[in-house]
Amino acid sequence: MAVGLAITSYTVLDKVTLRYIPAVALNDASNLANLLALSWGAARSGVIRTEWIRHWRTIIMGGILSPGGYLLFLLALRLAPVAQLAPMREIGTVFGTVLGIGVLKERQGSRRLAAAGLIAAGVMTLGMWGR
Repeated sequence: MAVGLAITSYTVLDKVTLRYIPAVALNDASNLANLLALSWGAARSGVIRTEWIRHWRTIIMGGILSPGGYLLFLLALRLAPVAQLAPMREIGTVFGTVLGIGVLKERQGSRRLAAAGLIAAGVMTLGMWGR
């Protein structure tokens, strides 16, 4: 429930913020805030160099795709109602659940599948009847 409230809060905040600044500026501000908030912890862990050597391709791809996906969401948020878009943003949870159970053989599959099913049902319901 707390995660849902947090997601709702930052999504509504994004929608309100887009009234005042362009999507690209909000994306840049978000990236800068993430850099400032997370860099100290990453630097203190002492494993940045090892991670970079092992996974530099994935790091670069994630660094490009993640902000790009957020920017596309912000652009869509300017065009469509937040009530329809917010749940769709979380559809990745459904895919992550299925891949985690199927590929990684994670435990607690039935609970996770049920929760993912609820997310998918919510997205479909809003897609068909949401305004």
